Order: sequence, then C-alpha cells, then structure tokens
Amino acid sequence: MDAFTKDGSKSAAIKKMLQKSNASDLYDLYNVDMECMVLVSQDDGYILSKEYKGPSGLMYTNDKETWYSFRIPKNAATFPEYSDTPMNYDLAAHAEAIGMTGWNWAEKRSIFVAFDFDSIVGHSQGLSLNELKEIKERASMIPWVTVRKSTSGSGIHLYVFLDFHEPVVNHTEHAALARAILNKMSSEAGFNFSAKVDVCGGVMWSWARKMEGTDGLTIIKQGEKLSEIPANWQKQVPVIQKKTTRVILNNEDDYFLSERRHIPLDETHKKIIKALDNTMSWWDADRNLLVTHTATLKQIHEELGLKGIFNTVSETEPGVDHNCFCVPLSNGAFVVYRFQNVEEHETWFRDSRGVCYTYLNREPTLRILAKKYHGVEREKGGFIFDDAKTAIMVLEPLGVTFDLPEALLTRQTIVQEHKDGRLIVKIQRDDRDLPLTGWELAKDKMWTRIFSLIYKTPVDTIPRASMVNDTIRHVVDQAGHDAGWVISAGGSWHEEPLIHVKAALKSQGYGPKEIDNFIGTSVTECWTEVNKPFQPEYPGNREWNRNSPQFTMEPSIDEERSYPHWMKILKHCGQSLDIAIMKDDWCRKYGIHHGSDYLKCWIASMFQYPEKPLPYLFFYGPQNSGKSIFHEALSLLFHPGYVRADNAIVSVGGFTGELVNAVLCVIEETDLRSNKTAYNRIKDWVTSLQLVVHTKFQTPYQIPNVTHWVQCANDRQACPVFPGDTRIIVSEVPGLSTVIPKEVLLQNLRREASDFLAEVLSLDIPTSPDRLNLPVITSEQKTIIMESNVNLLDRFLENNVHFVPGEYVTVKDFFAAFQEYLDPLDRTYWSKIQVSRQMPTKYPRGRMQNTSIMVYGNMSFVKKESKSPALTLTSGGILMEVGNDSSSDEL
Repeated sequence: MDAFTKDGSKSAAIKKMLQKSNASDLYDLYNVDMECMVLVSQDDGYILSKEYKGPSGLMYTNDKETWYSFRIPKNAATFPEYSDTPMNYDLAAHAEAIGMTGWNWAEKRSIFVAFDFDSIVGHSQGLSLNELKEIKERASMIPWVTVRKSTSGSGIHLYVFLDFHEPVVNHTEHAALARAILNKMSSEAGFNFSAKVDVCGGVMWSWARKMEGTDGLTIIKQGEKLSEIPANWQKQVPVIQKKTTRVILNNEDDYFLSERRHIPLDETHKKIIKALDNTMSWWDADRNLLVTHTATLKQIHEELGLKGIFNTVSETEPGVDHNCFCVPLSNGAFVVYRFQNVEEHETWFRDSRGVCYTYLNREPTLRILAKKYHGVEREKGGFIFDDAKTAIMVLEPLGVTFDLPEALLTRQTIVQEHKDGRLIVKIQRDDRDLPLTGWELAKDKMWTRIFSLIYKTPVDTIPRASMVNDTIRHVVDQAGHDAGWVISAGGSWHEEPLIHVKAALKSQGYGPKEIDNFIGTSVTECWTEVNKPFQPEYPGNREWNRNSPQFTMEPSIDEERSYPHWMKILKHCGQSLDIAIMKDDWCRKYGIHHGSDYLKCWIASMFQYPEKPLPYLFFYGPQNSGKSIFHEALSLLFHPGYVRADNAIVSVGGFTGELVNAVLCVIEETDLRSNKTAYNRIKDWVTSLQLVVHTKFQTPYQIPNVTHWVQCANDRQACPVFPGDTRIIVSEVPGLSTVIPKEVLLQNLRREASDFLAEVLSLDIPTSPDRLNLPVITSEQKTIIMESNVNLLDRFLENNVHFVPGEYVTVKDFFAAFQEYLDPLDRTYWSKIQVSRQMPTKYPRGRMQNTSIMVYGNMSFVKKESKSPALTLTSGGILMEVGNDSSSDEL
C-alpha cells in the first residue's frame, strides 16, 4: 500500500519523502523515534479558523481532504510521548518541508545538533555573502563540524554529529546541548557563531520543495563525531526556557563579569582551551570567558609550559568541579578570577571588591615576583626583600642581572619602579663598604642603581581604584563619541558635568593627583552606553544597558496558557483588518487569518526582535471605544520604554529626548493631518536604523532605533496617510457592545500577563518580504484615507491624462480642462503657477522648438502608442526629442 495514503503510517510516509532528499546521510538517520516536523503548504486549500500559533500549527482543507503540519513527538519540551498513527492525507502532494532536530526522543539521546545560517538572498533579515563565507571558512577549521549548503543552496547549515550517551530527556535539554556546543565552536574557531545563527538546535530541513532542482544540502566539508561535550550543557536550559539571557555562574555579578572589553581569541588562547577538553571546563560565548578550576589550570600551566607563574591553594581534584573564570587578554594570556571570596596562593591579588585574581600565561610582573619571594610592599611604592640574593632571583625573570660582593648578598634590598618604567634597586650600605662599580650613593645613603628591563613588565589590567567603576563613570555612545559623565549618589546614577564630578571627588578628601588619576582612568576605561531592550543591564564587553526596557514579570513555563482578555483586546482592535488580511497573499500563506493574529505577531516581533522595524499602527474610532487599551495593556508587560511621544512628533525644535530607551511610542489624540513635519518624522522613525536624539540645550547624538509606533484618535484623518504609503496600518475600532470596567479589565490582564508574555515570546514569526519585520496590510479604511488625501492635480492626471513620449498638450488647453474638472471652490487655489509647481517632472513644461506656444510634454488626453522619443527640457526652456525612449507610465 502506498505510504502516502490513509492506510500508511506517518513515519513510513516521512521516510519515503526523505528518499527525495539530496542528503542521504540524513535519510539514513531517520526513524519513528527521531523528533521531526512536517510543514505543509496551503496549495488549493483554505485555512480552518483557529488562533494563530505560527506556521507550524496550520490546518487546511479543500472540502475533499484536510491536511496539516505536525510534529513528532507530542509534548517534546517536557514529557514526550507518541504512538505512530495513520497518514490520513497525501503527504507527497502537500508537504512543504520535512526536518529533524537530531534528538531521539524514545532513547532520550541526541544524535546530532545543527545550526542554520541563512543568506540575505532568501531571508529578509539574513546574512550577507561575505558573512556566510566567513562562517563557512571558520566552521571548516573545526574537525568535528560538518558544513553543508542549506535546502535552497543559498545559506549554510552546520551539523555536529555526537558520540554522546548521557540522557537528554526532552527537546529543551537538546536545545540546551546545542547551545553549549555552539559556544564550544566559538572558542575553537575564535569566532562568535551565536551572534549569527538563525536556528540553534531546532528543526533542520532534510527535504523541502524549494530544494528540488538545486544543490541544496550538499556537503561542503564532512566532520568527525564529537565526544568531548561541554560540561555545562545542562546549565543552558534556563536560557532555552527564556528565564535568562545567559548561563548563570556561581555567585554571578553581572557588572563584575561585564566590565571588560572582549578580546578576540588567538591561537594560544584556543590551544589552552583545547587542552581543557574532558574537564569540568567550558567556554562562555555570552560573556567571552572560560569557566574552569584553578587546580586544572595549574596542571595545564605545567603541561603546556606556559609563561609566568601560576599557583593555587585548591586541593580539589582537577576536572571534577569549577571555581574560577578566565577573561582573555592580549597575546594568549588570561586574567583568572576566583568565584568565591576565599584566600588564595600568595602570588594572587585582590581587586577593589576583595575578589582574588591572578594571571595565566603572562610574563610575570614585579608585583607577582615580589609576592612569590615574600617581598613586603612599601607605602611609598616598591618592595623590600630581606636580602639582595632574593632580589636578584626576583629580577632575573625580568631580564635584570648583576653581580655583588659576597658581603652585600645578605643586605636588605628595595626594588621599585622608576616613573619612566625602569627599575631602581637600592641595597643597604655599611660605612665600611668599598665603592661599587656602576652604583651610586643616594641621598638615603643606600647603594642605588637604575636598570632597564629586557623583558617589558606587563601592565596590571585590574583597576585597583574602586572609584573608577563604582562611583564615577565616563560614558560614550556606540559610535565612540563622548556621552558625558555620571556619578553614583543616593543609590542611583546621575548625569553631571565634569566640573561637578571633580568637586564631588574633592569633597571626599581626594587630592588633585588622585582626582586626575580617577578622571584619566575613567576615560581610558569608559563605558559604552547601549539600548538593548529586554537584555541585562551589563550585556558584556563593557557595555552599559542603562535604563533599557525590561519585562516586569517572568514568562510562564506552562504549556497550557490562558489569556482570554488579551485576545479580546486584539480581536476588538484588529477586527477591521480581517477582510484585508483574508485577501493578502502573505497572510494566507502563513495562516494569519484575523486582525488579532496580525497584532499578536506585531507584539511578538517587538519583544523578540526590538531592533527590527514594524509598521506604524493607527487606531481610530469613537471615544471610549477601547482603542487605547491596546497600548495600555502592553505597558503592563515592561518598564521603562513606554512613552507618550506627542511632543516629539510635532516638536518645532526637533527635540526628541523622551525617545531615549523607548520601545513603544504612543500618540494620543494629536491631529497630525496638517503637520508635514510630523508625517516626515513618521516616515523616518518607522524605518530608520538610527534615531537622532536631541535634548534641549544638549548636542544631538544618534542611537539605534528600537522605537515602535501606535497612534490612537477619534478622527480617521488625524493620521496623515497618503497614496503609496508603505509604513502605516489603519484599523477602525468600533464602539463597545459590552463594557468591562477598566480596573477589572486591568486586573484580569495582569493575572493573564505571564501566560500571554510566554505566548508571544515563543511565537514563530513568519519571514517578511518587506523592509519591515511584518508587511503592511492595506485595509479598506486606509484606502479611504489615502484617497481623501490625493492631490486634486494627481487625481486629474490619473483619470484624464496619459503619459505618451513625444506628445504634448498646450498649457492653455490643459489648464482649461483641469479647471472644468475642479469644484468651483477649488479653482482659486489651483492657479496656473500652482499647477506648474506641482506638475510631475515626467511632464516637462516648455516651448516646442520653433514655436512660442507653452506646452506640457509627453502628455496626451487620448491613450495612444508612442511613435517618438520622450521630450526633454533643455537649458533654454525648449522641449526637444532626446534619444529613443520606449518608456511607459511606470517612469
């Protein structure tokens, strides 16, 4: 019996379909126990109405047959279960794509993990060809990564096949494993793959309609199996569950871990990380650091013969635990921090917070060498050693050597740094000493000599003055431009001019030299102020995500979610979009069949991809119709970032300070119809990647644009919508048939908020063909507004005039016909001068050659084929035929 008929099983039908794939190795891996997904196409069917859950939840029918997308197993994210069932529709006729995640749900084992890097050619938010080329080259360097083309052949898929037998109990853990392996790939290649990946541990298509006739899924480079799995893979689960944006470390302090600039990994870094395979160590790509154990590092330091000194008091067996993290420095070195506030080896130091730190694979500094040989740090700088013999051993690794008489080797010795970087050595003098060649007798009556270093002492990279990060900060914008100073006072940060910062430091008893040091260090150790909505305050790489929008609650982790009052709002505010959505090809393709579905996607995009632009939403309707509750409800989910932007959109001075850190901008009852500046700002702010912030009395600066716009008004003409608009969505909100008291409604919304937030954060947003992350839907209401805003001249030209190259109409005849068309009340405004000013340039105005008659060129009142080249206006005001032009109205 054919596996595609009702009597065949789903697994058999899938297996037969995968025979068509270019990837025979993936076909061989498939069985009923593999987690997989079947995505179907609409074809000649229509969508059975249901709440939008993303493309994978669609069901279609043509009244003869019903087909649908499905996943195996059920409840994959928690407690998976599945029994193979009959295939009750023709899979071959309707399948759009079939894919696997690499997880064997029955055996609770991950066979492979895979990652999708999509090209910008086939994906509106994809990667450039140069980016894809770098990904392919970097991944090909890793022995255990298989590189293959995507299903269409335009992108890249990376597969990692596993020799791994630990239980992976659900899809969530499988995705966590994939994320940990992606971090490992980043460390081995010295490249942040996670910043480019489109799919991580999800479904990877093993067959798709679009691959037929292409070289899609062709293997570019075959990899080995990976057996050395990152030890922290299960710690990635909260990230997959969207409880956090990165793995939680022991006693984590986000600010402390994020205050350093990210240093790219070099070959030495990668060699050290590679040596830590098969230990409780892992690379954290989110923070650009290595997590391991000090005892393990000590062992690696000896085995690899690394530079400098590394020791630890830890007695824990190497490879079974972790107690430190290592931040890359230049030239293959790391600075190593202990997690706990513990006592460490005498060669370690404490920073301003009391945290122990030292260096790995770095030439030793005088401080470290002095510590090793029990030197005592002096208040005036430098170190005191009990005898010169010890001082000689300290200085030898720095390339400083000298000989002394036997009698001086037991004398107390001081070693200190000269202000120009050289070293000063002072040896205790006795009155009976004979003169020492090369040494002088200093004022303190000690034998003194200055030495130049053969091996330059590295600078201690740890800021030892807590003032520099904890009390004052210098801030720059993302372009590196000065963004001012902030000072901590009263438990919060305040923006202050530099003169106030200096005065504050002086009031705390600091002298001029100390203040200059604090200010200078703050400049060289500046913070980059960013606005990354819904990410941590300190994302890493010394970025400060100050005052950015954050969710006010945790999303629900329950699979069964209930949010009826949120859906009431979306259905009420979006119902006038229903007809336009039913007619829209993109909406039909992806199963968006109601205005509520579209608004749900709009909200999901704002939260999931705040950096991507969205259409401008304009709701209008009678007073108290419930249109404002759309944005008021959303304001319950995050803070800050919800702003009233009426002033910014109409400000004569262009002041936009309130838009800083804004993610949802609301305009309420401001009539913009006569404000051309407002309309131009809407056009710019809806699509622009950058936003100019201009606060009164301050210099304007640019920030990434993460604003999304909603306007509410009683009058449909309050929003300027002109013909050809590709930014604005217009929805008429009808009056309420049943009114829920607002306080009761808000209570219900708050109760359901966690479920609704989880729903929109997990919603699969279809790929948009537009420059906006969702395409603009043109409703009937929008069409009416656009038509009412059509310029009367443009309307006359559209209905009565034809573009015919080489033809012409006299200005006199055109004006007479236009005046006849106009309502008598409009004729005064439309003078000959006004008509000439607003006439489209494709109808040039001038004199025909050898005549004195003024005409509009390329114009005819009669539709006809052009037999002449287009007329072009010369510098002398004469219309002449230029070249051979077969242009049409599209010009």
